[in-house]
Amino acid sequence: MGFLSFLRGWKSSRSDRSLSSSAAAGTVLLPAKIWHHTLTQITILTHPLGASPGTDLDRPLIINALYSITAAASLNDQEEQLETSPFYALSRAISAQSAAEGIPAEELNLVGFAFDPEHGYAARVSAHSRKYTALFGAPAPVARATTPFHNEITAVIAAGISDENENVRTYVLAVDGIAYAALILSSELR
Repeated sequence: MGFLSFLRGWKSSRSDRSLSSSAAAGTVLLPAKIWHHTLTQITILTHPLGASPGTDLDRPLIINALYSITAAASLNDQEEQLETSPFYALSRAISAQSAAEGIPAEELNLVGFAFDPEHGYAARVSAHSRKYTALFGAPAPVARATTPFHNEITAVIAAGISDENENVRTYVLAVDGIAYAALILSSELR
């Protein structure tokens, strides 16, 4: 009987080990959660200062400036060029918005592209034989460098602030000291 007891004990401990290794393998096989980024709101204004002469921009220029700056920000931040990277996902969403409106997305020439944590992304944008100074970042620093925001841009900013999700970021695009666009990027870990 001693041998049979040993055999039963050995068989029992072996099945316990296989169960624990299966449990450990089960936790390894679970898919890891990854970030998903969505452009939840975008407002683009071509005449944010009303009829003030020389303050209007055409919609394709604004969209392509957004597209170019977010694509450059993705490369500047050395993001993986995947949908799980915030600026890459944002540039793809802006490109899709552009296609939906029938506007060809094109990367504009950015000169002196730079990032300052206190101000955001800045560059000189060349388009239509003109140069523009663009600033893209959080609303507060952009507001310090621009004219007062249009009511529609302020509404987007308020929507971003009122969203209780802490993974919501609001951005504003200003060109030559005037805010022309505001957008909200929502991020979710799933």
